[in-house]
Amino acid sequence: MRVYQLIYLFGEAFLLYLLTGWVVWLSGRRGGDALLLATGATYLFLLTMSQVLAVRLLDISPFMVPGGVLSYSASVAVLDIASVKYGARLGRWLVIIGAVLQLSYFIMLNLVSATPGTGGDGALSTSARIAVASVVAFLISENIDVHLVTRLRLGVVRRVGVSDPIAMTIDSLVFIPTAFLGVLPTGVLLSLIIGQLIVKFSFVPLTMLTVGMNRKILGYGPMKTPTLSK
Repeated sequence: MRVYQLIYLFGEAFLLYLLTGWVVWLSGRRGGDALLLATGATYLFLLTMSQVLAVRLLDISPFMVPGGVLSYSASVAVLDIASVKYGARLGRWLVIIGAVLQLSYFIMLNLVSATPGTGGDGALSTSARIAVASVVAFLISENIDVHLVTRLRLGVVRRVGVSDPIAMTIDSLVFIPTAFLGVLPTGVLLSLIIGQLIVKFSFVPLTMLTVGMNRKILGYGPMKTPTLSK
């Protein structure tokens, strides 16, 4: 594995997490509904970015990972923040909205692809399959993440450190076979799963940092149970 590949990848991730953390921090300082609106909009934006970037496979020899792993990992951080701040019920609602919008994205890709025209057919059909895989993996893994991050009786940062690796593992085990089975050889699929898990786990400290830098805004104690999660 080449050092510059890792530096470049983590540089991209750091900038994306930094932007995400800054949006949350700035919105929290504004008060009112600004934080709720910002977390919802940022979460849905990152999910859409994940679908678009997933068609690009990144080479971090000896592994390859879908490009969407960067924005997906950052989206989990935003979901954690929203769930901790507003409770599991709102977190699950964000997941439902995200799934509906991803399904709408899939439908629109097919409609546009079926419309007479030239160019882009291959990219549209590939993205459509990835969108379906995203919806399935998304609903399973994100709901598990919301449940864990709002129920574990740990400090908020440690909760993220436990819930995210579990949810990310489930996401990869569902997403990659659904998206690429029959398209890529089995060996490549295994490489994608292993590589994606390595990269996702390495991003967990960035998620913990993003949540930790916003602990004051979250105002959430280690043993407090949110009323909205009931």
